[in-house]
Amino acid sequence: MIKQPLTQAQVSYCAALAPLNKSEIQQLQTYIVPVLCSQNVVGHTLNDRGTGRLLCDLMEKMDRDALYSAADALAPITDVQLLEQLKSLPEKGNVRVAGVTGPVAGGSTRPPAPSSSAAKRVTPINWTRCAMWPW
Repeated sequence: MIKQPLTQAQVSYCAALAPLNKSEIQQLQTYIVPVLCSQNVVGHTLNDRGTGRLLCDLMEKMDRDALYSAADALAPITDVQLLEQLKSLPEKGNVRVAGVTGPVAGGSTRPPAPSSSAAKRVTPINWTRCAMWPW
């Protein structure tokens, strides 16, 4: 229930970065927070407009449909009932699941969410270029 949405989000996120080369991904990773957030004290402009424009150009180059697919893939794990169920699981695991032998880290009695139409699109991915995974 959790692994599938996270895996799909990771694949979609990598697909979103696929149009960028390693140098461009590194620029985004290094500058996006300071230039677009932390260096600014005035709300209507950026302190470093040149780098801000470069970052916007790089984000425009990304595959936005794949970014939407990543967000869509994460939506099922925001379900309130699922989150409540996860909170009720013991932290140390040792959960009993019918038909399963050995240790189980956690479980859910909810069926998996139906796959979205956005997840049906398959994009070839160059895994070596996906250097910005958050996990």
